[in-house]
Amino acid sequence: MAITIWNELADVERRMDEFFKEVSWPKTLRGRAVGSLDGFLPAADVFHRGGDLVVRAELPGIDPLTDVKVTLAEGDLCICGERKQETEVVEKEYFRQERTYGSFERHIAVPEATDPGKVTASYKNGILEVLVKGGGKPAPAAKPKEIEIKVKPAS
Repeated sequence: MAITIWNELADVERRMDEFFKEVSWPKTLRGRAVGSLDGFLPAADVFHRGGDLVVRAELPGIDPLTDVKVTLAEGDLCICGERKQETEVVEKEYFRQERTYGSFERHIAVPEATDPGKVTASYKNGILEVLVKGGGKPAPAAKPKEIEIKVKPAS
């Protein structure tokens, strides 16, 4: 029985399906991202600037005061929320729909001893910026289990 290229392609497709069933998808290089492949998952950059840890997440079309929550708990900075669709979509009226909506959750690893008083969040032009002053140096007092960071519109 001769093996054709179609049999080989079918075998590769089967193997890839098995692989993606086993892998927790999607993941980021630094931290983890929770969402569905067809849902909204904001892009995020994590970097140091002047000794501070900075997390920037793209959140266009989101009200930072009502639709975003930033928390810090035991070395885990969590940005979660929801991008809501403003109007009901009638499929037959759309030529193309590329924007995605839904709940999202991004987790970024920070040093466990990060002082919650040194973490701030601001939102401007669709970008949420979370700043961890001092890059997460140890806090002098015992840290609470979870702290919510209020997002303020940038001036």
